[in-house]
Amino acid sequence: MAINTSLNTPYLVLTGVVVIAIAFLFTVLQPLMDSISTAKSSIESNTSSLAEKEAFLQSLDAKINQLRSQPDIERQLAAVIPETERSQDIIRVVDQYAKESGVTLTAITNNASQTKARANASKARGDLNLVPEGIQIITLQLGVSGNYQQVRAFLAGLEKSPRIVDVARITISKVPEQPEAVTASLVIQLYARAEETPSS
Repeated sequence: MAINTSLNTPYLVLTGVVVIAIAFLFTVLQPLMDSISTAKSSIESNTSSLAEKEAFLQSLDAKINQLRSQPDIERQLAAVIPETERSQDIIRVVDQYAKESGVTLTAITNNASQTKARANASKARGDLNLVPEGIQIITLQLGVSGNYQQVRAFLAGLEKSPRIVDVARITISKVPEQPEAVTASLVIQLYARAEETPSS
């Protein structure tokens, strides 16, 4: 019996050493595991915070770029639809395209008052208004003379103008005893931002 005990002693000692080693490792490693877990949570939190900051900075960059582009958009809008009706600017634009095309301007008549009266009557009838609020229509009646190709070039110039120019009506007539010559009567519409009326 004593022999069996002496034979089992190394196993018992080994088992005890293993248990003590496991307990020691658990005691030593547990704080390290807690520290690693805490560090991992901190890293995840910092990563999330960095992602939020990056998203915020990107949105801030987008806002800054938008603000920087607004003056350009305002300039483009001012060219297409000026803030005020300035007859001299309109006449200058029409005269420029007339000279470039070779036609002769024979008449310019401002029909803005008639256009405004028709717009008011249409509004009173409750008709559908295709022109947005705050936009004023400027109507001009033009008389030009030249040959057919020159009149065509004049119309093409008006179409390519940075400012919106709509040809509402056109009548072309031949000149008697001059086969190449024609006269044209045009009604064109331009647009301007209407001046705000001060509220009383």
